Amino acid sequence: MNFQNLPRSNKVVKKVFVPKRGAFSFFDYQQIEPRLFAYYCAKGLGDDEPARWFREGRDFYKEIAAQVFQKPASAIDDAERQDGKVWFLMSLYSAGPKKIALETGMKLSDAKAFYVQFHEGLPQIKALSNPPPQSQGGWREYEPGLIERVLQRRKYITTPWGRQLHPEEWGAHKMLNKLIQGSAADLMKLALVNVYAWQNDPTRPYQGSIASRMVLTVHDELDIDGPEDELELLHEVIPPLMGSEIIEAVVPLGVDHEVSVTNMADKVSYDEWKETAWQSAK
Repeated sequence: MNFQNLPRSNKVVKKVFVPKRGAFSFFDYQQIEPRLFAYYCAKGLGDDEPARWFREGRDFYKEIAAQVFQKPASAIDDAERQDGKVWFLMSLYSAGPKKIALETGMKLSDAKAFYVQFHEGLPQIKALSNPPPQSQGGWREYEPGLIERVLQRRKYITTPWGRQLHPEEWGAHKMLNKLIQGSAADLMKLALVNVYAWQNDPTRPYQGSIASRMVLTVHDELDIDGPEDELELLHEVIPPLMGSEIIEAVVPLGVDHEVSVTNMADKVSYDEWKETAWQSAK
């Protein structure tokens, strides 16, 4: 089964999967796409503002909406925040006004107007990736983004760990998304290596063997199956192992921990599980 294509809301299929060792732990990177976007803004453009939002614990999507709607982040309501989030993520996937109008149900004229407003408020996206225009009129003021300039020089771009990413045929407009997703994939691979090494390190500062085992990755989530009495240890150890000195020198990474002792569908936060376990032990 391909868990990557399973909708988050599909609880029926997920209920089939139960922990064999006692409890599932789900470790999920927090907002990995915007954090990596902030990293590339700082490293590639010298623009530290998006990374500073994360370092200061501010709401990234509210800050984006504040730039677009030109008002303080404290004045952004939930609908405006959601607009900022949707447009930001779709822009990373190289969506233009037609695609966004189709996906959101907006009128094409409204989508075109908001597309201009959005990119004027968040110019870092086009500064990173601005593929050549498809119409002659668009060439008059066209300036390639950082990714296009790199591709012109050497036909590929690299992740922070040096992996080369090449554009597909007619796919240069997807390279920002490819860079973000490729970097997230490299980060997850690094996490798998670190967790495996910790599990099998005889010199680790925890006595005894570790029964918990990695069983699955889904998008930006690492899933572990292990005894319930190892959950506190996993909560302490795993998030730092999913970090990266390269990225965190610029923008902090966050990792959420959810738990299930029944099946993959019935997740609760680690804190909720701990409170329940503590009440049961009284």
